[in-house]
Amino acid sequence: MKINIVFLWNYNNNWIWWWDRKFWIYFNNLNEKYFNKFFIYLSNNNKYINKNWNEVVLTEDLIFDFINENKIDYIYFSWAIISKKLENKILEKCIWLVNVNFTPIYSENPRILNLIISKTDYWKLKFIHWDLKNSYVVYNPIDFEKWLKLSTETWENFRNKFKYKKFIIWRIARAEPSKWNFLIIATLLKLQLLKNYNYWFIFAWMPYFYRAFLKIFLNNEMLKSILFLPEYKEYNDIAKFYKSIDLFWQTSWIWESFWNVIAEAFCFKIPVITDFKWFYNNWKVNKKLYDAQIELVDDSINWYYLNYPNFIISKLNELNLEKLNILWENWFNKVRDIYNVKFTSDTLAKILYDYWKKNLWFENDEKFEKLNQIPCNNEVNEYKEEYLKRLETSYTNNNIWFLSKILFLNFKYIWTFFEYVYLIYRKILMKYFNINIEKKYEN
Repeated sequence: MKINIVFLWNYNNNWIWWWDRKFWIYFNNLNEKYFNKFFIYLSNNNKYINKNWNEVVLTEDLIFDFINENKIDYIYFSWAIISKKLENKILEKCIWLVNVNFTPIYSENPRILNLIISKTDYWKLKFIHWDLKNSYVVYNPIDFEKWLKLSTETWENFRNKFKYKKFIIWRIARAEPSKWNFLIIATLLKLQLLKNYNYWFIFAWMPYFYRAFLKIFLNNEMLKSILFLPEYKEYNDIAKFYKSIDLFWQTSWIWESFWNVIAEAFCFKIPVITDFKWFYNNWKVNKKLYDAQIELVDDSINWYYLNYPNFIISKLNELNLEKLNILWENWFNKVRDIYNVKFTSDTLAKILYDYWKKNLWFENDEKFEKLNQIPCNNEVNEYKEEYLKRLETSYTNNNIWFLSKILFLNFKYIWTFFEYVYLIYRKILMKYFNINIEKKYEN
């Protein structure tokens, strides 16, 4: 017995760079021992129709026939846009799988299974809706074997540029202010004030607004400690960054439901500094904030949750090569044993088999029965207390004087205001003058 599953995606000749790290990785790694798998690219143009093999390009009018012919049980609905009529027909025939990437997007439809990509997000949804139906935690997977191979084969491309620096810190994200944070600016300004030029920073695809500010307000000595780079899309290029650094710094406005880049950094045995957003506070849930990064990062083990510049600088000053050599297994083993796509694909097979058996009364299949689900349901249910404990840890580690906190937050609010102004300015330039500031930098 095998599960027949199809992935649905809009056809596009120019795949965006994270395609392989988000959806294609599932299709490539689902074990053929458990799955018959197909990929449908939805096209609006008949000339692109291709019905060969298990990857096909189809127009909307052909999709339902394809599903019938191949006796599809589950359809993994990525980001394809289909008509309501076809949607209803497919829902009658198949169980839909929906990747819950940004809460509070969640469906109570019994024909839809919500695949929530972190335990933290599961509990955020639980706090919002009180009861979750047809919901399972299935981590965003990391191709551990691929990153491990790259970690041994990739040359330290940038390290030879960083002589006389204590450690190299890297931050990568799309050129969107929402992917960055005032904490970065504040920390660099604090280091300059202290005349601490011991560290080198690599910022990949930092927004133009951030780069312009830093070039105006940092002195030459501090600017010499920063390397601004464009976005790199290929695995090999990204691996050169990870291979060249000692510490990964991940912070942003809102965070996301799961941070692949943190798990990727762990594959290279790199500790991570992150911050804490506190989406759950005083029995209230802020739907715009996400905290899944603290699920990946274990405070003081694979490194720290730090929300203020003085604490970040203090921990940087404590870091030494001996400590890195002692602790590296803590983060390397975590991604190997938990976020590895091998376990994620087996978990998905186990969930779909159990749902199948429960609702369609299938007989037991030994090969599915032996599979483990990571995380198991008990672990997910127990995570609420773990999240609250990590919340308390973050509060303790970031406990500063009230006036200092108010001063920092006021500067942060002012910064955020100018970020919004910049976003509006950037959209106007793009819409009316076809000028893309970020694209110009990238080239």
